[in-house]
Amino acid sequence: MQNKAEPCITCIQTNLEDQLQTWVAGSVQKLLDDGVRPQDILIVTATKTAAMSLVTQHPAFEPLVRTFHELALSILSYGSVAQKLGRKPRVLLPQEEKVLLEDMKVSGLKVGRLREMLKFFFKGISESQNEDPAWLINNEERSLYAFLIDHLKECEAILPYERGNLACAALKSNDVREVFAKPYVFVCGYTSLDMCGQKAVASLATRELFALGYPSDAGVLSISFPHADGLQELVHAGARLMVLDAAPTNAGGVAKRLARACTEHEPMERSKTKESWLAKNAAAMQEQAPQHIAIYTTPQKEFEGTARAVAQVLKTCEPRPSILIAVPNRAYMQGIVGALNALDIKSSINLQLPFVKGDPRKNDANAQNRFLTLLGLLANPEDTMLWRSWLGYGDWLLRSDAWEILRRIAGEQKVSMLEAIGLVRKLMDPASGIEPGPEAAGVLKFAASLREIDGYLFECAGLSGEALVKIISHLTEWQPTSQVLALLSSTDGSAAAMYETVCKSIIDPALRCGDITVAAYDDCRDMCATHLFITGMVDGYLPVYAACDDNETHDKRRKYQQEERKRLLRLVTCASRDIYISAFAETDIEVAERSKVDIGRVFMRKHERLATAKPSSFMWECEEGFDCVTPSHS
Repeated sequence: MQNKAEPCITCIQTNLEDQLQTWVAGSVQKLLDDGVRPQDILIVTATKTAAMSLVTQHPAFEPLVRTFHELALSILSYGSVAQKLGRKPRVLLPQEEKVLLEDMKVSGLKVGRLREMLKFFFKGISESQNEDPAWLINNEERSLYAFLIDHLKECEAILPYERGNLACAALKSNDVREVFAKPYVFVCGYTSLDMCGQKAVASLATRELFALGYPSDAGVLSISFPHADGLQELVHAGARLMVLDAAPTNAGGVAKRLARACTEHEPMERSKTKESWLAKNAAAMQEQAPQHIAIYTTPQKEFEGTARAVAQVLKTCEPRPSILIAVPNRAYMQGIVGALNALDIKSSINLQLPFVKGDPRKNDANAQNRFLTLLGLLANPEDTMLWRSWLGYGDWLLRSDAWEILRRIAGEQKVSMLEAIGLVRKLMDPASGIEPGPEAAGVLKFAASLREIDGYLFECAGLSGEALVKIISHLTEWQPTSQVLALLSSTDGSAAAMYETVCKSIIDPALRCGDITVAAYDDCRDMCATHLFITGMVDGYLPVYAACDDNETHDKRRKYQQEERKRLLRLVTCASRDIYISAFAETDIEVAERSKVDIGRVFMRKHERLATAKPSSFMWECEEGFDCVTPSHS
């Protein structure tokens, strides 16, 4: 039973991911040593990566750890909650949100205004403002919001922004809260959750709540509208605050230095003397032993230099270190993996799943979405959102006008959307003798797509595993990447298991940091490693081009600089021991323009058009925390 007394709340604030996880592990172990039962402890993480990182270091904690996504869905799946919700706890995928946006365009609003209003709705939902009757103040807002909720109910799905909101509402019931409540609750990444998510997990603690977060939190990709002020609000309400500031020499020095840079001061001016000195001596630096800061002549030289530095770390460090290599883009990722392979060093690579991208409106850009949707329909032919997605593929407005007609027909005849699709099949059949009325004729836009998918489902019936993947690939004309194939092969081979695994990877992406992991800057979030390599640190990559663009206003550049400093700060907190930073001095002009590098000057060499790159303006702010390179004069 839940205690009637309010739980004791402790806020733990830190800039270091490694320190945060170490504190959690030590505190949980102390509770267990004091006789607290494991089933009385719950550890909630903002992301799957954070959960995996914690479990990797402390396998015994695995039964105690749940991600916010998993916890929210388990609450929404609970009997009485699911019944009251009226929708399935099935979160829309990013490409399905694009389909929903097209359906919203039928409202008649201009696209810009529509996007603004939807963002306003989504943020309001994440902050439970929708519970206030006075939240929406005019008829245009009320009608569009009702239109949005109607679509979600018909497709039996929820938005990612609704997870915390709906879970928070469900936990207001004492009966529901008693099922999920625990005496001791640890929330890792509390500041990464949205406001409703914070309220939901906080309400689960009956004796003690430990909210762990960061003073400057940029949020995570899998959670929209993070509430970074959550810790301060708990402290103002009377919670105890602890600040973890102990840190290893290298990582701690840089973290403190960057934390100071994240204040509202003017951006630090770059030293032109140092910049020209580094660029001038870049050729001499690349042949030296690995240093903590290095500038190479070209990206290829940087790939090779990083690989040599990794080899040196593996050779000299005992016990075997964990290494995280942060890269700015896919080309860098592949280049560094190739350089590591050349030295016979094995690494794991994190590539974003392709299903997040693609335009469902274009036939030449939705093959990967068609692959996933067909797999989903084989897994669950009763999923309305999957049918909606398939029926719209290839049309510039995704046949939203026809879907709106179908919605009206379903409402008039009081049938589900799946049953309404059955009516379209009858209209398609000449033998039925049914003459469609003027309005019903509009839904025949779905005829070709229905014939196509019915044939595909028939061809795939009874198949599983590799055979099923092969036939779906042939029918949709899309070859899965090696990462997708590895994900699919990790299941039992059934369509349901494969589809569920891919969806979980899209909604709550995770990356296990093994001995050597190569990942994009933003994917390194919540990972811990002894050695961190930040590569490609030039203006345009880190910070992004908008922070350096002279065409932007001073205020906008300053805003981008502050955001990028936070991004770098969260990156350096992944390291528990050493951090290495590298950049390149020049590259092909086309590569520079395509990848948004801030170009210094353009020149020709041996009939090649080249451009110089500016080492990141943040590099000078990091310099005192590192051992700087010394140019060779040999």
